[in-house]
Amino acid sequence: MISCKDIIGEVEFSYQSKRSEKEFQLDTQKEKLLLIPEYAEVCKKLSAAIFDCNKAEFDKDVKKAEALQFEIDKLKSLKSKIEADNGIITAYECAICKDTGDLPNGKCSCFYQKVADACYKELGINRQHLSTFEDDTLSNKNGTAKYFEKLLKYAVNFKKDSLNLIFTGKTGTGKTFLAQAVADKISKNNNVVLFLSASALNNVYLENMYSSPFEAKKINDILETCDFLVIDDLGAERLINKVTVENLYILISARIEAKKPYLITTNLTLNEINARYGDRLFSRLTSKNSLTFNFTGSDLRKF
Repeated sequence: MISCKDIIGEVEFSYQSKRSEKEFQLDTQKEKLLLIPEYAEVCKKLSAAIFDCNKAEFDKDVKKAEALQFEIDKLKSLKSKIEADNGIITAYECAICKDTGDLPNGKCSCFYQKVADACYKELGINRQHLSTFEDDTLSNKNGTAKYFEKLLKYAVNFKKDSLNLIFTGKTGTGKTFLAQAVADKISKNNNVVLFLSASALNNVYLENMYSSPFEAKKINDILETCDFLVIDDLGAERLINKVTVENLYILISARIEAKKPYLITTNLTLNEINARYGDRLFSRLTSKNSLTFNFTGSDLRKF
């Protein structure tokens, strides 16, 4: 999870607001339902049964508690039917957590997705649709199939100290596709994943120069502490003096220090990366915590 408390607080507040709104709507509707004698009677019996069941459990009367629980389930079912018959249907965006964002063992997957959405909004970047491993139809035609299983295993077993990845190779060899597939799989396992182009990242840092210290810190927190960061097409961005290389170095260094893995795709060779960004950044990118995949296949766009 990211360390930016403002983003987390914003998402928590959105869940709270949604719960309050839904509870108010249901309370208003159910007040009208209580005017129906059958509904009022079911609610009265349900309340009494729950009280008696709790008492039976406290008295350790297992048989009585089980019988009452059976009665409670019947009454709840009847209550829901009357509500549905009268147009009250509780619909949730997320059926897993019922729009609370919480589960008994932690946060729901929808919570992580909403945090990612809030991060993209703060960065001023549109969240793009990511390809998945299931979308693959061409890797067996240009030799990238040899990386498919390794990267799938990486994504499935992703954890805080997973290796950083660098995809090098010419245009159209499948780097971005597999980077998206890795990011998609990791994001579906309760992680905040951000996928942005090197040019978009460059623009974020350029705008950050004119932001307040508070806003600049928020942006840096998002980029440096999200669970997994993909920088696509490194080398396609324009080099801006005292912006591009300096901020990339700080970002990569911070993520290495925090053990927050990243993935970089580039059309550049390792030697060209060194020449373009300098020894300091190159040393960080190719440290022992990084694994490089060289895509040498044919241009998939020609198939």
